[in-house]
Amino acid sequence: MGVIVAVGLGGWVAIPNLMPMKVAQAALADKSRGGPLGDLSPFSRMASDSLALVQRGDLKGAKTRIKDLETAWDEAEKKMRPMSPNDWTTVDKSIDRALAQLRAGKPDAAVCEAALKTLIAKMDSLQPPTKLTSKGGPLGDLTAYEKITRDTLKLVEKGDFKAAKSRITDLETAWDKAEERMRPMSPDEWTAVDKSIDRALAKVRSGQPDQKECVTALKALISKLSSMEKPK
Repeated sequence: MGVIVAVGLGGWVAIPNLMPMKVAQAALADKSRGGPLGDLSPFSRMASDSLALVQRGDLKGAKTRIKDLETAWDEAEKKMRPMSPNDWTTVDKSIDRALAQLRAGKPDAAVCEAALKTLIAKMDSLQPPTKLTSKGGPLGDLTAYEKITRDTLKLVEKGDFKAAKSRITDLETAWDKAEERMRPMSPDEWTAVDKSIDRALAKVRSGQPDQKECVTALKALISKLSSMEKPK
């Protein structure tokens, strides 16, 4: 799998690894790893790739990437649809809506983003809950979220607020995507981290971000995430 990296003046922003269509087509038959339609994670990954591209303003790239999803989904239809016709139809309609928004004559980035988030949530809802392993605290392993926060902090310290804003959007997207699975694990801890993320987002995204305030908010978020890494 490849990784797309956008390099800016003050840092970098990574786009999620691209998932080949063959992987998605092979995964659909694996009923042991998924819900009523099998393992949908490869399809969800392609939708997430498209979302990341939309959030970076690359609507042309997002349109190309979602074409991969459309092709893989159509080729999987004969095997997947009989598994659960109603669930298949629901996801299929969500894919169609996202495709329609990205293929519009003048696609609206906000509308495309909303359609893709809905699609990702729909697919994720049809997957079994991820079991909490021994690694991590009450919310599981938070190291991936902490890494994105540290990336953002480094960009802020360099004064590259444009790249920092883009990078912290990766955190927001990943956190929102994990909410349905993570929040029931420990509602109080989830809320505490969620509020800390919101404060950091607000500082970095303000019209005229203050470097000192951004650093303080990001360090507080890192501290909050780190405090929950060990099982209680």
